[in-house]
Parts: sequence; structure tokens; C-alpha cells
Amino acid sequence: MGDKGSLVLVNGTPYTWQLTLVHSYQLTQWDASFPRTIAPFAAAAITVQRADSVFRDRTQDGGEASYTLLTNSANQPIFQVQARADGGQPFRLQVLLQNFAAQNNPLGSVVKVGWVVGGQVNYVLAGSTTSSGGAGSGFVCNNPPEAWMQANMALLGGRTLRQICMPGSHDAGISMRSAGTTGAFDCNILTQTAGIGAQLSAGVRYFDLRPVIAGGQFSTGHYSLLEVAGRKSWQGANGQSFASIVADLNAFTSRCAELIILNVSHELNTDLGNASYASFTQTEWDRFLGYLQTNVHNLYIAPGGVNVDLSSQTLRSFIGAGRAAVLVMFAPSDGANVTLSAQFAGRGFYKYNQLNAYDRYSNTNDLAGMTSDQLTKMRAQRPTPNNSFFLLSWTLTQNATQAATCFLGTASSILELAAKANPTLFTTFFPACTSSCFPNVLYLDDCADPTHTALAMAVNNLMVRC
Repeated sequence: MGDKGSLVLVNGTPYTWQLTLVHSYQLTQWDASFPRTIAPFAAAAITVQRADSVFRDRTQDGGEASYTLLTNSANQPIFQVQARADGGQPFRLQVLLQNFAAQNNPLGSVVKVGWVVGGQVNYVLAGSTTSSGGAGSGFVCNNPPEAWMQANMALLGGRTLRQICMPGSHDAGISMRSAGTTGAFDCNILTQTAGIGAQLSAGVRYFDLRPVIAGGQFSTGHYSLLEVAGRKSWQGANGQSFASIVADLNAFTSRCAELIILNVSHELNTDLGNASYASFTQTEWDRFLGYLQTNVHNLYIAPGGVNVDLSSQTLRSFIGAGRAAVLVMFAPSDGANVTLSAQFAGRGFYKYNQLNAYDRYSNTNDLAGMTSDQLTKMRAQRPTPNNSFFLLSWTLTQNATQAATCFLGTASSILELAAKANPTLFTTFFPACTSSCFPNVLYLDDCADPTHTALAMAVNNLMVRC
């Protein structure tokens, strides 16, 4: 049997997709795999398999499948899914935008989709012929523009944050490991594969940043308190420094006028001795927030006073003037006797409850359990788009045994768990969304995939489905 994999097509448009051509050469599964139609806001999984390689020229492996979007216009958009192995490149799937353009993808573009043997690749096409409001293409696909919020201002500008979906990064600063404890390894520390700058470029707009003091400097950290034989010990490591994060933020906002939400929580002073790590004091919080206030550009001062409900503000109110807006959400650890000091409140810094967010992770390594739990919570908390801001925590969590033994190669790492969870966004999560029930943040490990941004835009287009 030849190499086999899966392609998921996500229809994030209000149009039925109709198969108008299908052909293949040296592919044992292709022609019959493509459905004749794909309904609006539905997903279809297609199996692709190559023939055995014996006595065959593998560079000739190929296939085409064309879909027409059944719009009311005379010039109906057509795209073609292609399988190719020529040009000295590995076997791959790609999509030709045959007679239309998508944002950041001109007419005739070939959009890379990829190929994973035994795994899944995804192609998302979202939007409509009218959703751009006349400002460029109304379609978004796998390669969206960096400034995707600005590119879709006609669609999203009048919506409140409760009515918008965006990608989010869990433990956003932990794409690298440094200055860790003896029990810290890449497998139980790393939650991301790209730094904040690359995450921003991929479309992430909500960041879970966990500040630590290490050697007197501010960094991100990923730590847990363990108790063994009656002795307490913190285990973990530091990630990207805040100096580096601030540089990434400022570089991005200098070219992209986007809304960025930084949730700072789980703070820890690691300069106190391993058994004595502690949450920030008021003085330490003020020093940290003062550092951000001095160095982060485009901190957003919201009208309406220091207690304004940010989730009820429209996207246009934040970035409609063409300037980036950075919100820092203050979320100190439970039980910490600290407050958001007056010199910060309302001046780019806000209490977490001003986002009015529901955030409850599943705390399991079981994929079926996590997906069921998160979708149940979404349906309960978000019966309408005007309900509280909702984070969909589409993450799997190592159990204690996995965290302790993954360095031996006998248990899944955090990133390996993410590789199991993230593909189901396209096959399980998206079909569960409706025009009235959807999340505001797709909260992920290993989040720096622009296809997640295209998926968020597919969700955003649900509210305008025909």
C-alpha cells in the first residue's frame, strides 16, 4: 500500500460547493473521495493515497478536483485541489484559485496545503463575494494577511468583542526553555513552536503570558508546584523574555494596526529559593506593569472609565482609526493581596473581569473527553453571540506520569498532545458552531498556524450566513 493521508476541506462560505471535475494518476484513493457537494459551513474529510512505488515514476503522481461555489453571480468562483510530486519537490497538496482572489492571495494563486503521511492537512475557504464591503476580496483562505482584522473591518468592525472569534495562544511565551529546574525538559515545558513575533504574524491575537522574576529580570515561565514525601518543590523553566516579547510586539504593531490582548497571570518570583517561589507582591506587580507601560507601544486607553466592559466595545472602537491597540489584562494569582494600581488602571491595563471572560480548561489528556467537555461548556455559556466572552481551551494536559516520564520517550509531550488536538478543530469543533453559538478565542498549544486564523474567519462568517 502506498502513502496515505487525509485532507479536510472547510467550507466557511454561505455557498454550496459543487464538484465539477475530478481526475488522478497513480493515486489509488482520490476520485471517489471527493464529495459531489459540500454544504455551507460544513467540513469534508477526503482520503488521499498514492499507489505502490515499485516500477512507477513517483514524480508523475497527481490529481485534480475542482469545486464551483454556487453563488448568484454569473462568474462563479472556482478552486482546484491539486496533488503534485513534480519539480523536484516532495508529494504535496495545494489549491489553485482559478478565477478569483482571496485576501493576500491574488487571482491565480497556488495556496500551499502540504501533506502528512498518516496525518491530516486542511484547506479553509471563508467569506463571500460581498463580505469585504468593496475593499478587496471578501474571501480568506490558508494564507491570510498579517493584519487580518483590518482586512476584514467591513465585516467585523461593527461587532463587539463578544461577537468575534480570534486565535489565542496558551502559555504563549514557552516556545523555548531556559533556566529550568532539574525536572524540566522540552517535553513537559514547551507549549509553542514559535515565538510571539511569529505567532502574531500567523494571526494570533490573544496571548496567555505568565511572568516570572528570574535573576531580577522579567521572563515568561511554566511552573508547577509538586509535593513529594511531604516536601514541596517547584518544577519548570523559563521561556521567552519580556524584553524579547516587547520587541516582537512593537515591531508588529509598527506595521499592523491590530487589536492584541495580553493576559498576564500565574506570576511567580523564582529568586526566592525553590521551595519558596511566591506570587508577585504589590511592589513586584507595579514594577512589572511599569516596565510594560514604559516599553510597550500602542497601549489602548478605553473610553468609559477605568471599569469599562471591554467585551462590549466594537472592534472599530479599538482599531478603526488605523492604529494598533494593545490591552493588558491584570489577572493576579488567586489569594494574592494585590490590586491594579491607579497609575495603570484604564491606561492600557485592565482587570481581567473587564473582559468578562469564561475560561475553564478540561484538565485531561483524553481527546474525546476534552472535545466533549469544551463543546458542552461552549453551548452552555454561549447560547447567543451576546453572552460572555468565551475561551475555547482546545488543549490536552499531561497527567503526572506523562510529565514525569516523557523525557524517556515513553509518554506524549505537550506538543505531541497538541498534534492530536489541533486537527480536530477542523473536523469536530467547526461543525459544532452555529451562527449564535461560537467561541471568542481558539485557545491552543502550538498555535502558530495561519490556517487557524482562516478557521476563525470561517466562524466569524457564520453570523452572516445566507
